[in-house]
Amino acid sequence: MCMPYISTDNADGFHNSHPDLAFAASSFRNAIRFANILSVDTAMVAAWQKGLDAMPAYPSADFTFIEGAHGSEWNGGAGYFVEAEYGYHEGVNPVNSSDITPQVWPWCNKEYPVSNFAAMWPTDEIGATQTDDAALLARAKQTVWALTNYTKQGPFANTNGFCLSWPPAVRVAGRGDAEYLMKGFAGAIHAATGNNGCVHNQGGMLENVGATVAINNLLLQSHGGRMRFFPVWNATTLGAASFTTLRAYGAFIVSGAIDASGTVAPVSLESEVGGDVVFESPWTGAPKVTVGAGTAVSTSVVSRNVYSFNTSVGGKYTISDGN
Repeated sequence: MCMPYISTDNADGFHNSHPDLAFAASSFRNAIRFANILSVDTAMVAAWQKGLDAMPAYPSADFTFIEGAHGSEWNGGAGYFVEAEYGYHEGVNPVNSSDITPQVWPWCNKEYPVSNFAAMWPTDEIGATQTDDAALLARAKQTVWALTNYTKQGPFANTNGFCLSWPPAVRVAGRGDAEYLMKGFAGAIHAATGNNGCVHNQGGMLENVGATVAINNLLLQSHGGRMRFFPVWNATTLGAASFTTLRAYGAFIVSGAIDASGTVAPVSLESEVGGDVVFESPWTGAPKVTVGAGTAVSTSVVSRNVYSFNTSVGGKYTISDGN
């Protein structure tokens, strides 16, 4: 849908495509990570880092929608990521420099969220955990919130890509957003799926089952260099919750629970291949880690409220409130 509006007759054609930037940056970053983990191709690390450092900014715009139209409530906000610098859809006022009446929403590619959300998911380039730039995170969040709000069948009911819109919404969210997200997800299920959970989309149904990672991420996140327990769950509004044997980055199997007052119970963790666990404590004060029948395990302070400990292959650990 965007093709006619992208400059293709010069070197700037398809310049700075959002998904291309996201996947290229993710590829460089993971190549470096795996080279260090596996001790292979270490001679390439400097070149990959140079490529990562040279990545341009994600294309973005500050749209002004006519008052009362879809999107107008976001006018003057953090702005949006867009599919490409030259990829605006007719009907949208790009960078406030066109006299085209802004009425179309979303502006591109039939609600396909990876076009504008790829940096948040699945590449993990931008998120509440790993992004220090508050303005960039706010722009990412507004992009996800706004585009998912105006899908054909209602919020979060994308005609193409539940699995690409729900996870990034959670990745840029906090506990205060939990109720909004749960209502949005529930409404989308009601509006667009059958009794078997498959999406009514005239094909491509099973590709949307990946949306379940968003539900898991409400309760456990492990990207961004550390585990977070119930990072986007507000127990006082949504009630108690628990998860069992969710797999975290690093080959760790994790189970946990939170009660209706928001108190997190001791977390159980099994290490399949060993290595360091880095986690954000959900309690005040230093946490306590034990292995097996209760032998204490030494922990190290990584940063404010973030701790780490070493695990052995097959070890079963408990992380609890140390107070």
